[in-house]
Amino acid sequence: MSSTLKITGTQARRLALHASLLYGKPKLPKGKDGVEEAIKHLGYTQIDTISVIARAHHHTLWTRCQDYKPESLDQLLADDKRIFEYWGHAMSYLPIEDYRFYTHAFKRFNKPDGKWSSIRFEKTRTLLPQIVKRIKQEGALGSKDFEAVGTKKVKGWWDFKPAKIGLELLYWQGKLMVSERQNFHRKYDLTKRVLPDYINTKTPTQKEQSVFWIKRALQSYGIATLSEIKKHNHQVDKKAIEKHLQLLLINKTVMEIEVDSLKDTYFALNDFIDRNYPIKKKADRLHILSPFDNAVILRDRMQRLFNFEYTIECYLPKPKRTFGYFVLPILWGDKLVGRLDAKADRKIGQLIVHNIYLENGFQPTELFIKAFGKKIQLFAKFNNCSSIAIKQTSPSTLLSKLSKQL
Repeated sequence: MSSTLKITGTQARRLALHASLLYGKPKLPKGKDGVEEAIKHLGYTQIDTISVIARAHHHTLWTRCQDYKPESLDQLLADDKRIFEYWGHAMSYLPIEDYRFYTHAFKRFNKPDGKWSSIRFEKTRTLLPQIVKRIKQEGALGSKDFEAVGTKKVKGWWDFKPAKIGLELLYWQGKLMVSERQNFHRKYDLTKRVLPDYINTKTPTQKEQSVFWIKRALQSYGIATLSEIKKHNHQVDKKAIEKHLQLLLINKTVMEIEVDSLKDTYFALNDFIDRNYPIKKKADRLHILSPFDNAVILRDRMQRLFNFEYTIECYLPKPKRTFGYFVLPILWGDKLVGRLDAKADRKIGQLIVHNIYLENGFQPTELFIKAFGKKIQLFAKFNNCSSIAIKQTSPSTLLSKLSKQL
């Protein structure tokens, strides 16, 4: 392959989706091994608290793992210790083998100079040794274990708010790790009791660090701009990324990609292109994506590659929302063709679909309608719902067609 490759927008989308395990059927093992493999390949799975439907980390993995069960994630974290929690692109589940590439972040929090961390450090510095002592003696503890007991408010180092901050600061410093989650609440334990003995903890050099993050980003995205590589993980040194990307281009580990009609220069791993380009058209598959899915988390990338303008609106006041509180992108083949505004009403076991919006210019075929009908039923089951109520569709003619499929 030459050092620069010119490709079409269609090929760019397909390569990107293939790398994200969304184009065709990903070849993942069954059960929790497949879940671990998906996290390794993507580099991280973002954790989110919003539960209007199944939380983002479960949703992202269910999209790729046909037999996904939420308990698989819990087992990988608490029992097998094959993943861990830390700040990746955001708060994330991460491959345990990647642990050493976060040690630079630990050091920053040991001597914090940022406003956020330094204020917390000053508020809790005298409490930290006592928090560690309790965990050492009692085992893994969560923030609730430090709450005042009884109705009378108790003031002291065990008071809830400073202790919670102290736990989090020790966690950022790498002295504590999340050993498990109980009802989504973290339990913290000493790192030496959580981290497996076989894990390399040696802090990498700047070159090792930068090359690792570049390869991680390109493995997950398939093709990516320099800006996208920098945004894949928030632990990167952006200047070092630029320097070492040039070195990877020189030694032909990475190549430049030019995409028709896009002015940005993209990059890809040479061996990824050698194995997958030109990527053949595969049977169209339908996916309902989480807003925090790795494939769509970078909204500017989403706009460039898919011509799909998307904003998550749950953080906006209701009058300012265009599509709804928690709208999910709909992927059909290699195109983003619509949005699903849904809520899982778990009390009555019903998936309520407030609206389905199709993009202007997209004409739903019978094949699409059949695929969507099947997927929405699987999505309802994944959300522990036994029935589906579709209130509205845009265009309205879609409603009767879908109703026949349910």
